[in-house]
Amino acid sequence: AVLWAVIWAFIGANSPAEHVYISEHERNKIETSIVHMSRDNSKMKIPWIEIITSVPMWSVLLCHFCENWGFYTVLMLMPTYLSSAFEINIQNNGLLSSIPYIIMWGFNIIMGRLADYILKRELLHLTTARKMWTTIGMWGGALGFLGLTMTSSTTFSIVLLSLIMSLNTAVQYGYFTNHLDLGPNFASVLSGVTNTVSNSASFISPLVAGHILKDEVNLK
Repeated sequence: AVLWAVIWAFIGANSPAEHVYISEHERNKIETSIVHMSRDNSKMKIPWIEIITSVPMWSVLLCHFCENWGFYTVLMLMPTYLSSAFEINIQNNGLLSSIPYIIMWGFNIIMGRLADYILKRELLHLTTARKMWTTIGMWGGALGFLGLTMTSSTTFSIVLLSLIMSLNTAVQYGYFTNHLDLGPNFASVLSGVTNTVSNSASFISPLVAGHILKDEVNLK
């Protein structure tokens, strides 16, 4: 964390226009891609009332919270699930638990390319694309969780967990990017609000799961 902070202090900037090491081409590409963003938003007053009363903002917040709930459930409980349900030892457990995240990394790159392609080609309206990616990420994960309740196979469970985590990356091109659509000048504020609230799922979801799963010997 200290190393990251030092590096950030030297290469970070408040905006592309103030960045020392960015190329002119990259600076122009970033600034022109956000067409509704003011070049001087540092003096803008944050519209808290409008943010709090915005229905789309509440929709993004709800999506963010629900997605975090599923993500942290897998993150916290997957090793316990594999160990208790399939009696997998610690060494193999670590290896198997890493597979969904490795596959998720690959899917993230593929989906990012696909999302950009769809928008650049104008194959879908921006709002439709955001809803589509959010639906894929959240409903796909929900179906994966449902599938876990119907299998006793270690291999199929890993496949489903990989599917859950891989499809989860789709939300990054759905609601997660929607902060920029709703308020380009205040995207950092909107993201901070939804992140702060939704990250409460990181400690609530394991507690709820632990309360439900009384019998850790038989999680099948």
